[in-house]
Amino acid sequence: MKAIPAFAAVMLIAGCSSDPNGPDNGTLVGRFGNAEQHAELVALHAAAELQFICGSYFAFPGPIRLAADLTFRESGKYYASGFGIPSGPIDAVAVGSYDTSSGTVNMHLEMAGDDPFPYALHSGESGELDKVVCALSVQGR
Repeated sequence: MKAIPAFAAVMLIAGCSSDPNGPDNGTLVGRFGNAEQHAELVALHAAAELQFICGSYFAFPGPIRLAADLTFRESGKYYASGFGIPSGPIDAVAVGSYDTSSGTVNMHLEMAGDDPFPYALHSGESGELDKVVCALSVQGR
């Protein structure tokens, strides 16, 4: 078995990040959540989904593309769910930004007839969606 040269080992370690969440080639990638708000964003290179309690979610049709100032504005569809019964879809727009210093995605959804509700989603955290009893929920999100 051949040993890895010391400079190659340093290069491998330097290439690894302690936080896999954040911008990747202009695209937001990772898992971001907030247990108090029961919301979780799963952002992949090809698409993303913002999930809420009881099965409600906002579907991004493609990746979340970040502008040079780390802001985004992406159209998609919001699928509401009340008492676990789905309805929708509703056209909506996700507007937000990524804060590299805290690893936080700050965003809200713009929908017809609905006031924007701000979400502060933290890098690598869970939205703890499975800890909510949906039968008692009176809101779709």
